[in-house]
Amino acid sequence: MAHRAVLTARQRAALFDLPTDEALLLRHYTLSDEDINFIRTRRRPENQIGIALQLCALRYPGRLLRPGEIIPKEMSDYIAAQLGVKPDDLHRYRFHPRIRDLASKRLHVFDLRAVPKELKGLTGDKIREAKIVENWPDVLRCIATMLSGRMQPSHLLKKLAARPRQHDLALTLREIGRVERTLFIIEWLLDTDMQRRVNIGLNKGEAHHALKGALRIGRQGEIRDRTTEGQHFRIAGLNLLTAIIIYWNSKQLGNAVTKRQRAGLDCPPELLAHISPLGWAHIILTGEYRWPKIPVQNP
Repeated sequence: MAHRAVLTARQRAALFDLPTDEALLLRHYTLSDEDINFIRTRRRPENQIGIALQLCALRYPGRLLRPGEIIPKEMSDYIAAQLGVKPDDLHRYRFHPRIRDLASKRLHVFDLRAVPKELKGLTGDKIREAKIVENWPDVLRCIATMLSGRMQPSHLLKKLAARPRQHDLALTLREIGRVERTLFIIEWLLDTDMQRRVNIGLNKGEAHHALKGALRIGRQGEIRDRTTEGQHFRIAGLNLLTAIIIYWNSKQLGNAVTKRQRAGLDCPPELLAHISPLGWAHIILTGEYRWPKIPVQNP
């Protein structure tokens, strides 16, 4: 059974695209002193601007940054200026995915004869270096097109996937992807600290999405409003409800910690770092969420 698209491409862009307008940047992406203190717990500049971008995107438009997503220059410049770092530091901020079925993945190399005997079982196909060299100018043109904002990476992949036969550029991007994935798998296997940090970050993101999914249970995750304004209000209401639950949980957790400290009970900070305010098992989510219109009184 075919699924009907609820939102058009223009409506999705209006709801979920990152802002570039100065008024929206000032309204949604102005960091508080508390935000800056939290962000500066990260030591490297690239990590500071990276966590700041994720924090701002969660607040508006209410989603996580997608892998490979191009950040608007206006957004990165504005956030970097508040942190006192360079916008170019973002180039060193890497996305660390959690690879499914990592044990079944294979490492791809340029020269199979140079692989040690002990690693033969982990080695897959040879990387087609000639194909990368042959189509490298086209790859550079694609990079320039995406960086200039003329085309989103998702649109490029859709155009390549729509062709009946595999295009040379698609084959080249696949070979480059094998190189990147091989380098990442090697780094992942050697760096246990990175494994721990990636798992913590992704678990937080999944918990955040699970909370929003629980709040949308009444309509099974669908946005059925036909007007753009109604869709915007629906998404804004969902983000507001999520923020309210997170704030209430954080406040109650803070009160519980304060009471324990006053009673002379130990609350190690290293244990508090593993407590999340994203739980909702103690909250009754069924019912109606009403937003009364409160008249604004002029001073």
